[in-house]
Amino acid sequence: MERGSGIFLPISALPSKYGIGTFSKEAKKFVKILKIGGQKYWQLLPINPINENISPYHPVCAFAINPYFIDLDELKKKHLLSQREIDDHTKNRNDGKIDYGFLAEHRYTLLFLAAQRLLKLEKSKIDNFYRKHKYWLKDYASFLTLKKITANSSWKNWEKSWRNHQKKDLEMVIEKNIRDFNTFVAIQYLAYKQYFKLKKYANARGVYLIGELPFYVDYESSDCWAHSKEFMLDNNKNPISVAGVPPDYFSLTGQLWGNPVYNFEIMQKNNFKWWNKRIAHASKLYDVICLHYFRGFASFYAVDSGSETAKYGKWISGPGKTIIDKFNFIAQNKIVIDDLTNVSQDFLSLKDYANYPGLKVFQYAFDGNPYNPHLPHLYEKNSLAYLNTKDNELMSIFLKNNYEIKEAIKYYLNSEDDNNSNLIDASIKCLMNSRANITIFMPQDLLNLDENTRINIPEKKDRNWLFRLKKAQFKKEMFYKLYDWACTYNRY
Repeated sequence: MERGSGIFLPISALPSKYGIGTFSKEAKKFVKILKIGGQKYWQLLPINPINENISPYHPVCAFAINPYFIDLDELKKKHLLSQREIDDHTKNRNDGKIDYGFLAEHRYTLLFLAAQRLLKLEKSKIDNFYRKHKYWLKDYASFLTLKKITANSSWKNWEKSWRNHQKKDLEMVIEKNIRDFNTFVAIQYLAYKQYFKLKKYANARGVYLIGELPFYVDYESSDCWAHSKEFMLDNNKNPISVAGVPPDYFSLTGQLWGNPVYNFEIMQKNNFKWWNKRIAHASKLYDVICLHYFRGFASFYAVDSGSETAKYGKWISGPGKTIIDKFNFIAQNKIVIDDLTNVSQDFLSLKDYANYPGLKVFQYAFDGNPYNPHLPHLYEKNSLAYLNTKDNELMSIFLKNNYEIKEAIKYYLNSEDDNNSNLIDASIKCLMNSRANITIFMPQDLLNLDENTRINIPEKKDRNWLFRLKKAQFKKEMFYKLYDWACTYNRY
């Protein structure tokens, strides 16, 4: 990986007049701001479609792009939507929070109009797109079509032949609902076209996209439905076990994620075809792939379905080195891993074998252990360094709420300055001066924003999915300062 630094900002958090960030001119402006700041990397949250859960770590399809990210102004420019149609189905406001309920009710109305008009204009291009992506797109469009005609009921409640993915019966029902099927295909065509236009724009300016790949998918996903034998489901297609993490420092009852877990024994018999396709697909979407919950490939924690907490579960062996060898062949040095997880010998052995860059977090460094691997002077070159991650508090809040750690940070930085804003700047410079190849920062920290940027979002787990930045919060002055630091520490 090329030495540099970057910003973590979900597409959804970009400024927008239509309720959620999109692949719009605001995304291009952010690329320009990154360039002004001497930054080489833009890290995203997963960009897959979501359901009512709204978490991108419960994707409805591991290959599709979230249609909410389609830029409506671009559709208007192409005469696929009128301004009146857009106005009738959008809220022209940015209060720092995404209203997913409103989006679910209105956005697909607009996308259906645009996609059906586009089918009359670019049918051959859409057909070519479908043939290129048929492996996943046929199942995804079929899944959404069946969801639509069954009033969004769970796939486990569908007619038996549909539930069991029987090809002949599926082809019959899709033929009867071909307009909806083609519309869902065309919506993905629009999403892909706009995404790759943005990626090309960023890459041409020396900005590279780091995309996170969720380890799991949602039960209500086209992947779980179409590849049900590769998940731990019973004969009625209900999950036998679901994903989570055991009790730890952060939770006495663990975390119950609820995703269906993989049947890696069956996957291995299929030569990990689904995973191979997924990694190959991600290597085209992103310049760098960040594998979420890498620990799951060594062993993963499974809880009996129906459990109310993750307190009583068991560890199940993952595919280990076998699947890593395939990833290395497919992705060719484009992979980094989220290794901030339960430490075990099988995980450490697999991490050493893979030799993928891992993550370092400044906020985790000050526990009194002089050999803490999160201390910046101990960073290895083959790593990505963060002040904090999406799972941590903003630095301003962290410093405010942790007096002893703040004093330890001041001592480490050889600073007597008690001002939090200055201390954050000093911490950023400390990370940029480290050996870590890549340093990533939250824009809230760079802009010295505080808890007021998260107003009306009480649940910590929802903040990253709902949070948005406003245009006024992108102050170029901060990025000029960031440019100086990038040059000083050889990251530009």
